[in-house]
This record gives sequence, structure tokens and C-alpha cells, in this order.
Amino acid sequence: MNQHPTFRISDRVAQVDEIRPYQRRRTDPVSRPLRVFALDPAESRRVGALATIDVPFEELEPGPVGARFKVDDYDQAAGVRYHPVDLNDRDVLIANGLRPSVMDPRSHQQMVYAVAMQTYGTFRSALGRELQWGFHRRDDGARLILRPHFQQMRNGYYDKQAGAINFGYYDASEAPPGRNLPGGDVFTCLSHDIVTHELTHALLDGLRPRIGIATNPDTLAFHEGFSDLVAVFQKFTYPKIVKAAIAKSRGSLDQASVLTDVARQFGHTIG
Repeated sequence: MNQHPTFRISDRVAQVDEIRPYQRRRTDPVSRPLRVFALDPAESRRVGALATIDVPFEELEPGPVGARFKVDDYDQAAGVRYHPVDLNDRDVLIANGLRPSVMDPRSHQQMVYAVAMQTYGTFRSALGRELQWGFHRRDDGARLILRPHFQQMRNGYYDKQAGAINFGYYDASEAPPGRNLPGGDVFTCLSHDIVTHELTHALLDGLRPRIGIATNPDTLAFHEGFSDLVAVFQKFTYPKIVKAAIAKSRGSLDQASVLTDVARQFGHTIG
């Protein structure tokens, strides 16, 4: 969410590797249902805060690792690699994925993959074509790496050079507003808004690599503003959230903060 030095983009556009989407077989299902936090974990008691989304089906390796995304759950600061979730496991499949949980790292892996696939699908539907990334890596260059527990930090950011989105985690302030636990664990990878926001940075970089060059203050402001708008608009894809917000606000959008706020838990807990 906060600007990070590694977001700088050189004035030379790097060669990119083409994304090769999964070629669906006739016997494959159309989609894979997965459960996510549609709102931040602190809002999990609200109507629609937990949702099941249908992401385009593809064969997955544990991680999960697909054609476009690779979840690499290694905590660089702690030196810990979390066991990767296997979304093909029978018990996981029959339950529409793992139940969203703050305590289970595998649920975090599922969350970033599912929301990333959903956001990518929104762009693909709007443009009518597959998108390409704006980075190039010698190893596995066609996949964007998602790191749910990159290190302890109050931030999440797209790293162009690494071809990755790094999500931090941290302890909440001692007196956070809202429904947040004082001093509790906060994971940016569990914020639907943050995952969508950062993935939009990566997609914009692929669509217009030179637009990230800070030729004037408006350039990076556009990146941030556009990414925030996509995060807001994605909330309107959840009918239960929209209906509950309209009912509570009596149709006044400026009173429907659950729809218009971005990364509410992040803002409340950084003090």
C-alpha cells in the first residue's frame, strides 16, 4: 500500500515472457470455488464478509502454483517456509477450499491466489484478451510470485525487479479503532483490498510499462488512484455486501463506508 523504493521502474522496458494460460480440457470444470475474506478479517462478522468466489479452473501444484501465479510462502526475515496448500486435496476440494482463517498460513496462500485470479479475470474480461507482465526473470519468468508472509513490515508492495508481490505482517497498535484486537496479528495478505490494489500495480505495469516512470507527481498518483478504484469496484461483485451496505445506509453511498473505504484494517491498525 505505501510506496516502496523497489517500485521504481527504469526508463528501459525489459523484455517480458509471454503468459501461457492453462489450456482447459473438455473434462475440466469451468471454475474452482474458493473461500476468501471479502472484507478485512476484523469485519468477518458482517454480512457477506466471508465469500466463495469462482476462479477459472486450472491444474495446480501445491503452493498453489498455476499458469499465471506462483505462491511462494517463505518468510525471509524469520527464515521459515510454510507448508504449501494443496487445493487438489480431496477434503479441500469438497469444502470449496479452506475456511478463511487468520491463524492458518495455508488459508493465507489460498486467499492471495484466489483474489489474484479473480482480479486478473476482471481485467481479462474487460480487455477481451490475456495480459502480460511487465517484468522478466530468467527463472519461471511467466509467473507473478505472491509472497503472503514476506517479512514483518507494515506494507505490501509490487516488486518489479523480482516479479513479485510481497505482503507484510505486523502487530496492531495498542488502541486500534474498529473491531481490531489491540496488539493482534495483522496480515496484509488477508486484505482483499490490498491484494487487489497491488495486483493492479502489476497489471498496469504489464499494460503500460513506462507509465511507472515518475516523470511528474501525477504519474505515480495515477497508479495509486487507479489501483484504489479497482479495489473499491471489486467489492461490488459481492451481492451480499452490497445489499447489506445499501440497507444500512438507506441508499446513501457516502454513508456506505464498507463499500467505499480501502484497506480499513490496515488504516486502523498502523496507529
